[in-house]
Formats: sequence, C-alpha cells, structure tokens
Amino acid sequence: MLPLLVSGIPEGSKVRLSAKLARIEVPGGPRWDSGWQAQGENLLPSRPRTSEIFALEKDFFERVKSMPANVHLTLALTPARAVEVERVVAGPGAFSFPGDGRCSFSSIARNRAVYFFPPRRRKACC
Repeated sequence: MLPLLVSGIPEGSKVRLSAKLARIEVPGGPRWDSGWQAQGENLLPSRPRTSEIFALEKDFFERVKSMPANVHLTLALTPARAVEVERVVAGPGAFSFPGDGRCSFSSIARNRAVYFFPPRRRKACC
C-alpha cells in the first residue's frame, strides 16, 4: 500500500483517479509490471489523500523482498469542475439526494455511499 497526497486541486473541482500502473525494478534484477488497472477514486480539495494498493505475484515478491527496489507508479488523472453545488446532509439511514435520488452508507464498504436514482425516461421521437 502506497499513501498518496495530491496538491493543487482548486475549490469547486475534483480529480478522478481513472487508472494506475505500477512498475517495480530491482537494479540488476527482475522487473514487474501490474498492467493498467481501472480506478474510480475521487480526490477533492478537502480530501486530497488516498492510498493505492496493488498485489504482486508471489514468486516475484519472494525473489526480491530483501533487495532494494525502485517503484514507479503512473496515474491517469481526470480533472473536473463542479457545474452546480448542492449540499446534502447525510443521516444514519437512507437520505434524499438531488435528482430524486436516495442514498445511504454501505454496510459492506466502509466510508462508501450507495446512490439510487429512478430510471430516466426517454423522450418519444418523431
């Protein structure tokens, strides 16, 4: 697990961590590459910290665990600005969310909210 702190996120904006790629290089030794992995973490001016977790192949880890290594983490970041800002007051149970949504905190994933919205109706054409 690698802790991350992103700075310079302007108020009214967010940065979405869209994907990550981890590479580990042991000087004069083996290399490992995680391949690109999709993410979905949002970083906000008030919440710029996160941590990235990646799993290594066990045989690679066993070969290099006592050697010095260089870890390169490449992140695909997508900036976005808020068009509208609405405050939502969260309660202990389900609560309303703008756009006729309902929201509650997940009992499975700590610190994650689950949102439900009614299906959008398509306009008839022609």
